[in-house]
This record gives sequence, C-alpha cells and structure tokens, in this order.
Amino acid sequence: EILGTIHQFPFENVTVSIKIPGIGQVNSVNGLDEVASVGARRAIDNQPSEIDIHKVDVEVLIPVVFKIPSEVLNRPANAYDLFSDKEQKWLNDLAKKHKTIAENAFEYWIRIVRWVCDDYRVGRVEVKSYQSGWSTYLNETDSQANVWIQSQVLHVMGYKTIKPEEWQEIQSRLAKNLQPPIYIELKHDAEENIRLGDYRRSLIDLAMACETFLRYAVLQKLPNNLNTRLATYIEEANVNQYVGKFFPEILDDATNKQFKNFKSDLSSLFDRRNKLVHMGQYEGIDEQLCSKFLQVTQVLLSLTY
Repeated sequence: EILGTIHQFPFENVTVSIKIPGIGQVNSVNGLDEVASVGARRAIDNQPSEIDIHKVDVEVLIPVVFKIPSEVLNRPANAYDLFSDKEQKWLNDLAKKHKTIAENAFEYWIRIVRWVCDDYRVGRVEVKSYQSGWSTYLNETDSQANVWIQSQVLHVMGYKTIKPEEWQEIQSRLAKNLQPPIYIELKHDAEENIRLGDYRRSLIDLAMACETFLRYAVLQKLPNNLNTRLATYIEEANVNQYVGKFFPEILDDATNKQFKNFKSDLSSLFDRRNKLVHMGQYEGIDEQLCSKFLQVTQVLLSLTY
C-alpha cells in the first residue's frame, strides 16, 4: 500500500518531498542502483507480501526564478556553452543548497520514521560488531591439532514492516514539524549499541533516556506561577529525587502501582551508570544486564502521566 507514495512537509522554509519507489521499480536495476526489492512472498501464490526499500527520492523545492535559454530543454544537463561563468557559479551554488537541505531533510524524516515505528533499525548504516562470525578452535599446543570447536549460535537480525496507518502518522508529525523526544532517540541508540556489543555505551544511553523522561514529565507538570527558586531546585535535583518523590506525585494510583514494580530496577540502572561514568567501574555490564535495563526503559517510557 505504501509503494509509490509521498511524504511532503515544510523544512528549513522550503518544501520537501520524499518519494518511495513505485511497484515498477521493485527488483529493477536497469544499470542504476537497486532501489527496492521483494523482501518476502506469500507461500500460497508466491506474490510479494513485503518490499525492502533501499533508496528513496528526496526533492527540494526552493522558490527561486532563473531565466534559462529554451535550447537548454533540448540538451543534456550542464550545457556550459549556454551559460556564462557567473551563471554557472550561481547554478552550482543553488544545487549545493538543494543538496544540503535534502540531506538534512532525509535525516529528519528517518528519525520521525523510527519514532513512529519505534524501531531503531530503520535506515541505520550497516555496522559490524566485534564478533568474527567464526567458531573458536581449541588447539593442542605442540601439534596444533584441533581438539575442540566451539558450538555456534547464529543470530538473524529481525525487522518490522511499516503499516499504512503508521505511514499516515509519519506524515502528520512531519506536517507539524514535530521532533522525536530525546529520550526516544537515546533508547534507539542504546538498542543499536546492544546489537554492536558496546554495552557500556548502551547502559549510559539507557540511563540518560530514563532520566530525561523523568525530568521532562515532572517539569512540564509544574504550575506556571511556581516560585522561580523552587522550580530551579526541582530542575536541578538528583535523579533519585525524581524516582523516589517527584515522579510518583504526577501518577494516578494504578500507574503508581505499576511504577513501584520496577522502581528498584530503575534505581539500579542509575547506580550502575554513576559507577561507570564517575569511577570507571564496568564489571558485569554485559548483554544480559543491558537487555534487562532496556525492558525497564521501555516500560517507563510507556507510562502515562
């Protein structure tokens, strides 16, 4: 349903359109880069059920007027003989401006896609982890004979398909020029670092995601006429004050009960973060621990207040 559709939105005072390849471009190369391919087929009739999108078109419309000779329309691009040096420089500068806006607009768009779909994997560049992909061999020292080969578990990276209603929600947030909350992006960064095996960085990102969520939730609930010193005190308070006192005050009874179920894990996350960044203690920070704290983070960010 999404093939061939367009997201159009204002960006940096111009209009940007991002186009998804159409059905005719699927598995079609024609001497160019592959832009879309069949990701999965239905077993019953072998018809495509999912499409992988590799590239999108980004169009930038800057409202400028520039007179060109009519002959330009019948010639290949960059007909240098039809433009003066000054005109060529102006066109190159304009093209560079379009390029910069297009790159920035795509980066903004892909962040909104991740936000709506809550999938950190969308649009990420492929980065390999530290794992070799080969089994570890135990060899006898003198003969170098293979004595034992480590058993290996293969991990296949999953994915999430974008639903039409999510596609419409992306357009809605783009049109409103909304930005993904920083705690959502930090959570996505943490998930990516778990995949890459950078568990220390992941733990820091998870703690920052939770802390910024707690502070944002409490601060936006403060009354506008609150004493300035009191507001500053609350804003600068230790995160443990938010966990133990401030945040529970803005929750209803049912949500508060849910929060109490994992409050100790949340405090443990902040404690491990502080020991890591302040004292360099990183023992025990592994995939299992980060996955546990990721679940805590996801539950916290799902709470309504």
